[in-house]
Amino acid sequence: MAQKKATIYILNASPSMGRTLPGHSKSQFEESQSILLGLLEEKAMAGRKTDVVSVLLVGTEETSNVLAEEDQYQHISALDDFKPPSAVLLRTIANATVTEAKDATGDTVHMTATFCRQLKYERRIVVLTNGEDPVDWSDREEITRRITDISTSVLVVGLEGTKVEDNEKSPHLAENTENWKAIAEATGGDMLSQDEALSELHNFRPKVVRPTPIFRGFLTLGDTSRVNDAALSISVTMYVTTMVQRPPGSKKYSALSNQPAKETGTHTVNTKREHKVKNKSTAEEDRPESEALPEADNLDQDIPDEKVDESTIVSAGVFGKTLVPIGPEEEEVLKLRTKPGMQILGLLSADAVPRDYFLGQVYVITPGTFKPIASGTALSSFARCLDEKNAVALVRYVFRNDTQPKLGVLFPYFEQDIDVLHFIQVPYNEDVRMFGFNSLDRVVSTSGKIVDRDHPLLPTQEMEELMDQFVSETSMYDPATGEEYLRLDETYNPMLWRVEKAITTRAINEAAPIPELDDRLKAQLNFLPILPNSKEDGLTQKLKDIFNVKKAAKKEKRGYGQGNEGQTAAGAADMDVDEIVQSKRVKKEHETDYNAAIESLVGKDVRQVSSLDPIGTFNAMVNNTKEDLITTAVEQMGNLIIELVTTSFADQHYGKALECLKTVRSTSAKENESDTFNGFMHRLKSKVDPGNPKSRRLDFWELLKKEDVTLISKEEAEDSDVSPDQAKEFLKADTATAPEPEHTAEGEDEGEDDLLAQMLE
Repeated sequence: MAQKKATIYILNASPSMGRTLPGHSKSQFEESQSILLGLLEEKAMAGRKTDVVSVLLVGTEETSNVLAEEDQYQHISALDDFKPPSAVLLRTIANATVTEAKDATGDTVHMTATFCRQLKYERRIVVLTNGEDPVDWSDREEITRRITDISTSVLVVGLEGTKVEDNEKSPHLAENTENWKAIAEATGGDMLSQDEALSELHNFRPKVVRPTPIFRGFLTLGDTSRVNDAALSISVTMYVTTMVQRPPGSKKYSALSNQPAKETGTHTVNTKREHKVKNKSTAEEDRPESEALPEADNLDQDIPDEKVDESTIVSAGVFGKTLVPIGPEEEEVLKLRTKPGMQILGLLSADAVPRDYFLGQVYVITPGTFKPIASGTALSSFARCLDEKNAVALVRYVFRNDTQPKLGVLFPYFEQDIDVLHFIQVPYNEDVRMFGFNSLDRVVSTSGKIVDRDHPLLPTQEMEELMDQFVSETSMYDPATGEEYLRLDETYNPMLWRVEKAITTRAINEAAPIPELDDRLKAQLNFLPILPNSKEDGLTQKLKDIFNVKKAAKKEKRGYGQGNEGQTAAGAADMDVDEIVQSKRVKKEHETDYNAAIESLVGKDVRQVSSLDPIGTFNAMVNNTKEDLITTAVEQMGNLIIELVTTSFADQHYGKALECLKTVRSTSAKENESDTFNGFMHRLKSKVDPGNPKSRRLDFWELLKKEDVTLISKEEAEDSDVSPDQAKEFLKADTATAPEPEHTAEGEDEGEDDLLAQMLE
């Protein structure tokens, strides 16, 4: 359980606190105010429920405390009961002003004793005062005894280091300093000056985290399920040593109006999830451009998205473009049944584990609670053995039932009177990404010859010497001051400070600007100041000259249709204005005009029917106004259709092939290409082989029958020699018939296949 803390802060708000000491820019009250806000900001940011505070302002016009009577404990206000500090408390302190001072020590003792009772609290009283106001010290010994009885320490800020001669007008300073010092020493507290307190608050301090075990179990070697002398089991406890500290999280906040929130309002927003089954139009809008919607998803575009109950949703595995549902029963079977523990798989040389194999954070393994003395001895002996043999232990680690096992290595770690192990996770074989890179000290030519000197890609002797000198002279110490530029133990995350400071600043004042980044953190974002300021004839300039280091020109972003700008710059003299304008086409958003799309394709001079967009590229070739490519387009589309049909996995590409077939048939009838199309249909029939009951493409031929896609007859085109009856008979015939020889395209050998088909009849 986390350590409980209870702290009372007493802030002196007397008129004497309004004075400014020599060498200071703020009054004593403003500096004490800053110290108090700094202490409370850290506690508020941590947000621990077990760290509670209460603040007393001494010298307020009103009186608000539990011991207030007619003539005692007047003008003392308790800003809050014991609770974690809030933004409201910080704003109240920030807006406090100086008034008349009174004593509040007795009130704090009563509040602390009442709240903490006999519970285990770390109790402290922090007094922020300049000690210039009169205080009745007649009951000092009684107050000291009461403070000591409740195990409370007293920290006094603002007196230590203050010279009496600097405050000649205050005859009470010496007496108050002596009495506060006596109380602080008797209670185990301390005294600090305002300068010391401000300096301490100005330092960066990492968040103190109470060590919490993440694993309690046994480190085993051998089969411990049976009692034998060859097995070893050590009780261990594992803690996190290094972990990424992330900035404070945020929550969703609603500010629909500028009016103050109601007493019951919190401005917090709850997230409500809703599940819907997408229709085809919605799926097309949401899918990435690089992914195509599966044709098997016969979704109606007119059906709206349907809401589904979350209880009916199951997981689905991705198999290519297919989703494979996995129900709760299957998920239970797929779980890997494991038990928590850490088993030693073997010992490896420390050099056998590459440094780049280390994954994630580091853990420390200490003796466990089961037989701690024996476990400590065994763990120490094992660590000493690993160190002596320069070895590490490869282990299998499971921290909870049915969780994925992890691989890790154990390294010995020693400090004075401490022998422990460090655990670091290492990857499985599937987790390793091995990439090959060319050697930096040699070049292998295309013929296989190895070149290790006198090559443009290899450094010269002078380059190597200058670089060696640069590395040896590079230092993290500032030559002017002799101080280290950045120390690892004093290097803090700028992002953490930035976010935390912004939150605390706005919590106190919503209109306050975000503070600038601290100068000590800016140093991490800048280069070493000694390098840019090197002399022109210095080492840095020599490196720039010999390596030909130049500032790279900023590349401008290219727009759509600007891919040929490079060659335009190189050969602009050989191009006329019309060619340049033609090469710079601008993409039109939301193009819906079909003719405009065809003109765009024609402008690109399409000469090949593409499998990516067969119909679009086919129409572009047909509508080419510079050259007659209709016959070529029909032949290429025919070849593509045969390829789609014969290589289709089941009926995957049948729909696409059928659309292409309808398009080329319609165009062939209009453009007097009936003979070319009919010849292609005969070739397609021979490939499908509908007369063979075992043909794998019979379902495609049935699809042609259903859609009535057959030869082009005389009634549809004047250049056709096929009668309507022959066209109908073509789909009913069991075997393919050879096309007319004069209709076969030159350079193609489809005739051999057709002759073979005739010989087999």
